[in-house]
Amino acid sequence: MSDPPSSWTRTVQCAPLAPGVEGDWPGAVVVLEFPAIEAARTWYASPDYQELAPLRTRNIPGDLVLVDGVAPDYDPRATAAALRAGSVV
Repeated sequence: MSDPPSSWTRTVQCAPLAPGVEGDWPGAVVVLEFPAIEAARTWYASPDYQELAPLRTRNIPGDLVLVDGVAPDYDPRATAAALRAGSVV
């Protein structure tokens, strides 16, 4: 696999807290949205995806990560305040 063009260069910043690079960008990122984590697991285990999965794994290096989302009314400020206070979130 050839390197991506220089126009694909990315800088991951932690601004506005601290300008600068915060880790390496993993390359391409593909995000798929599902209505719930269980729907993502069902899709992953489906015969249709399992039939296609070897094409992905043989031809594209990378990892598949399932991440549980947050509710529409999620308030990140409340989570941050709880973490600062030492509460388990």
